[in-house]
Amino acid sequence: MTKALPVLILGTTLLSNPCIAGSLNLNLPQPEAPIYQVAGRSTPPITLATGPTAAGRSGSNDGMFTKDNEQYQPHWLTGSKAHQYLGLGALALVALAAVSPKEEDSAHEYFAVSATALAAGAATTGFIYHWDDFHFEDGFTDPDNLHMMLGLLGTLAMVAAVSEAPEAGHAGPGILGGVAMGTAIKITW
Repeated sequence: MTKALPVLILGTTLLSNPCIAGSLNLNLPQPEAPIYQVAGRSTPPITLATGPTAAGRSGSNDGMFTKDNEQYQPHWLTGSKAHQYLGLGALALVALAAVSPKEEDSAHEYFAVSATALAAGAATTGFIYHWDDFHFEDGFTDPDNLHMMLGLLGTLAMVAAVSEAPEAGHAGPGILGGVAMGTAIKITW
């Protein structure tokens, strides 16, 4: 802890100093107060530039990168993309479970359990990253609401199918889960 303290103090000092943060091209939020008090006199706030502006471009981007800016690079994995990849992965594993031989301790069982796990992950990330897209007053007419309800129904049906297998008939809930999940994905595309 004593070795990490100087590094912590130095890092905090570097990042909190506007002049140093500006020279490092960091985009730190500005304080809400329009005027700073320095040595008893009022001074205007310091603005930070995040890089050179392109000649001929109209307007200001306030230091934020946009898709039009050549420096913009989208992240390969975001919460929304994780939700998308988990849902598509679950649907692919449902298809593999449907066409694989129906035997105990076979690929069918492993595909079904894995599909259910991915569907649960997709439902969880959907609630976390897209909760503000759901509006009760729109009911079933809103595609986002329908996507969320069908995705949740598909996940619950898949959980029911996996929990019933192999003792009881589980084909009905499994098929319902796959169809509901596929429909939920199709609605958003």
